[in-house]
Amino acid sequence: MLHAESHPCLTIKAWNGRLMIIFLDICLRAYLNSARDAGSDPGVEVTNAALAARSMCAWFDAVERGGRYLSQSEAASIFKFGMTFLKSYSRLGIQSVLSGSRRWKYLPKLHVFLHLCEDMLQSKQNCRHHHCFRDEDHIGLLKRLACRVHKGPLFEFRILTRWLLRLQSWQKE
Repeated sequence: MLHAESHPCLTIKAWNGRLMIIFLDICLRAYLNSARDAGSDPGVEVTNAALAARSMCAWFDAVERGGRYLSQSEAASIFKFGMTFLKSYSRLGIQSVLSGSRRWKYLPKLHVFLHLCEDMLQSKQNCRHHHCFRDEDHIGLLKRLACRVHKGPLFEFRILTRWLLRLQSWQKE
């Protein structure tokens, strides 16, 4: 876990993120059950976090099970899971701001995720067949490249050249 701008954040990407959210879902569900069995209130934050994790797991599952073209019910189900995740995460973010904690940060990826869900509902095309995690951390890649090139009058040219070399290597995979 790293801290970015005083917010705790996991730096897991793509496939490993899917596995981590399943693990978090299991842990949160177990905590909720043990707290309820003990007769205590688990709290709004934990409940919303568990709902966010469960809905994201359901979203990934529905996307993976769906074919290239989705039926109306499949698209509606994926959209419902996505909206449940966004609403619960939004509640977590609002609660975090109001309490002064920095546990739940709004991310630009959430806006893209909203459009991904809306597009699947409208077009009935599964994002699994056209959305790619490979370019997920594009700014981070460019930053790492910028840190490694020689600083001088051709700085930008060198960054772009290394980025193009990286793209070429991806095509061979």
